[in-house]
Amino acid sequence: MEELAKAFGMSRVHLWRIRKGGTTELKVAQRIEKVTGGDVLAIALLGLDRRETPRPKKRGVRA
Repeated sequence: MEELAKAFGMSRVHLWRIRKGGTTELKVAQRIEKVTGGDVLAIALLGLDRRETPRPKKRGVRA
């Protein structure tokens, strides 16, 4: 995690928050996309691509 955070130019805490579903700033998201060769999309990190960031189903809620 430390090496990834350094490669992305951020703290481990910031990277951990993103991994847990948080969003980040545009410049950081673009940097992560570039460093990963497009394996991680900036639009997914920004919460704009629902295909890449599925929402957990709410428990106990019936349609």
